Order: sequence, then C-alpha cells, then structure tokens
Amino acid sequence: MSAPMAIDQSLDSLIKANKKQRPGRKTTEKKKVSSTSKAKKAAVTGKQKAAPAVAAPPAPPVATSNKINISNLPLDVKEPEIKDLFAKTVGPVREAQLFFDSKGQSKGIGSVVFQRKEDATKAVTMYNGRLIDGSRTMKVELVLQAGQAPAPATLSQRVAPAPAASAGKAAAPAAKKAGTTLAKKKATLRAKRAPRQKKKPVTAADLDAQMEDYTAAGAAAATA
Repeated sequence: MSAPMAIDQSLDSLIKANKKQRPGRKTTEKKKVSSTSKAKKAAVTGKQKAAPAVAAPPAPPVATSNKINISNLPLDVKEPEIKDLFAKTVGPVREAQLFFDSKGQSKGIGSVVFQRKEDATKAVTMYNGRLIDGSRTMKVELVLQAGQAPAPATLSQRVAPAPAASAGKAAAPAAKKAGTTLAKKKATLRAKRAPRQKKKPVTAADLDAQMEDYTAAGAAAATA
C-alpha cells in the first residue's frame, strides 16, 4: 500500500508543478505579444508622423562660356593689368581687352577670354561683386553666344517646396473650416426637416371674447 501512495503523491506533485509553470509561460507569451504589438504601433505611428518627402526641383541647365565681361573698373586700369590678374588667380587667358570711348578714355569696361570654359565660370564666382579701392563694386558676368542661353526656369522650379511643419499648420485651419461648414449644413437640414407648428384656427367664441375685452377697455377709457 505504501508504494501506490508514493506513486499517487508523485503524480500529484507533477500535476501541481505543471500548473505552476503554465501561468509563467502564458505571462511570457503575453509579454512577447504585447512588446511586438507595441513595436508595430510605434512603427505605424512613426510612418504617420513622418513628413512626406518632397522632391527637390530639378536644377536649370547651366550655360558655359569661356568669355567674361568686366564692368565698373577704375578708369586708370590698363589691359595688361586685367590679363595679369585673371591669369594669375583663375587660369590661362587667351585675350584681355579694355574698351574706350571716342576720345580715347577708358569706359571702365573690359572683357577676358579664357582658354578653358570652367575658368570663366570660376572668374565670375571669384570676382563678381568684389570691391575695388574699398568702394567700387566690380561686376563680372559670362558672355553667352547665340544658342547658349539657358532655358528659362519653369514656375515649379522657381517655387521652393513647403516645409513639412508649415504644411501641417496650414492643413489644421483648413480641416477646422471644413468641419464648421459641415456642421452648418447639418443644422440647416435639421431646420428644414423639423415639422412646422400649425396655427390654431380662431373660433366664434374667441372672437366674442376679444370683442368683450375691446368693449370693456373702451368703457373704462370713457369713464376715466
């Protein structure tokens, strides 16, 4: 009898042990499921909050030339000085020219032809808007030949993309306005659908009562 009792006790202990382990497994599984669902919600929320990517407008084509015009030069500047400046600081110069009026005086305007087109663009970047003698602004610009002028930029290229934050702020008043308009429409429909109150018809007794009131009021006024 002692052996079966030991067997029964061992089975009971095993069943109790299994029962104790199952809640732990369920809790672990619940934690895993909850953490997975939270991660999915976070991913969805992140996607909703992320601002839509705005494609940058294509850059307009850049025309190249190996010739530049220089204006607003001091009147005492000579051609060799122009050639020397750009040859030393920019690149090889093919030709430098200064323009004069009918009296042989300098107009303060010159031109430079480089051996390489990229040097002309570099010269514009380096010297356009630079000051001479601390007060005179030198103007340097590319000289484009016929057919080299860049195509004018379209309106979509010239308009800058709106920031995501600004777009969200602009959408909020629009949504609020749409909600107000919808509420007004609903109120109007309800007013139209509401049953109209019918006026009670005036009976002979009502007319007699009104006449008596009128006569009594007249008599009181005459006595006063």
